[in-house]
Amino acid sequence: VAAAITAFLQREIDGASNEEDRASLQVAQDCLHQVYRFSSQNVKDSVRLEDVIEANGSEEDKAQLQQEADEWKLKGNGLIREQKYQEAYDAYTEAIRLVESAVYFGNRSAACISMKRFEEAIADGKRAIELDPTYAKAFVRIGQAHLGLNQKTEALAAYKQALAVEPSNQSFQSRVEQLQAEVGDEAGEEEKEESEQQQEQQPNSAPPFDIGGMLGGLLGGNQQGGGIDFQALMSNPAVMGMAQSFMQNPNMQNLFQNMEQPQQGQAEEGEQEHDSTDEGPVVEEA
Repeated sequence: VAAAITAFLQREIDGASNEEDRASLQVAQDCLHQVYRFSSQNVKDSVRLEDVIEANGSEEDKAQLQQEADEWKLKGNGLIREQKYQEAYDAYTEAIRLVESAVYFGNRSAACISMKRFEEAIADGKRAIELDPTYAKAFVRIGQAHLGLNQKTEALAAYKQALAVEPSNQSFQSRVEQLQAEVGDEAGEEEKEESEQQQEQQPNSAPPFDIGGMLGGLLGGNQQGGGIDFQALMSNPAVMGMAQSFMQNPNMQNLFQNMEQPQQGQAEEGEQEHDSTDEGPVVEEA
C-alpha cells in the first residue's frame, strides 16, 4: 500500500504545475520511504492506487475476493484432513490475505496446534476474537494451545469464555469441569509441597520453659512447698533471673523434660481417646 501511494505521489509530482506543489509532494514521498524502506522496484511493481480505490468501492469485486478466500479455506480444510498441516496453514494464510475473517484465523490456529506451534495458535485465536467476539471456537483454540504449553489455568479461563458464548454446549461444560478439578488438585499438591519445604527449613527448637509452672507441677501443685512461698519467690526479679540462667543449661533442660514426659504422655493418650469418638467426615459429600 505504501509503495502504491508512493507511485501515486510520483505521478502527481510529474504532473504538478508549479514548483511549490512539487516540493510538498516530494516531502510526503520522502517521509513514506523513510518509514517503510521499500525499493524502487517495489514502487514499480505496485498496483495503481486508483485501481485499489475503485476495487474497494465495487460490491462485485468484494464478492469475488470473498469467493476466492473461501476456496482457499476449503482447500485448507481438505489439507487438514490429510494431515498436511503446513500446506493447510499456507492455504489459510492466502485466504486471510484476501479477506480477514475470524473463521480463517481460527482454522489457521488449528493448523498451528497440530504442528505444536502453540504461541502462534494463541495469537491467531486472539485475532479471531478481535474480529468476532462471539466466535466460541476461537476461545477453544486458545484453550487447546494453552494445554499444549501445560498452562491449565489459562486453558480453563479460555474454555470458560467459550462456555459463556455457548452456555448449552455440553462439550465445553465437560472440559471446564475437568480442568477445574485438575487445577484444584495441582494447587493442593503445590500447597502441600510448600508446607513440607517450610517445615524442613525450620530449625528444631526446644519449647520454652515455664519455670513457675514446672516447679509447681513437680511439687504436686503445692505452692507453699513445705513452708517455702514459691509464689512470692517467683515474683522476685533477681530469683527469676537466676532461675532463667539455670534453666538455659542444656543438661538441666534434658533433666526436666525427662521428668515431665510420663505425665505428658498420659495426658496425650487421654486426649486422643476423646478426639477419636468425635470425628467428622474428611470432605463433604455432594
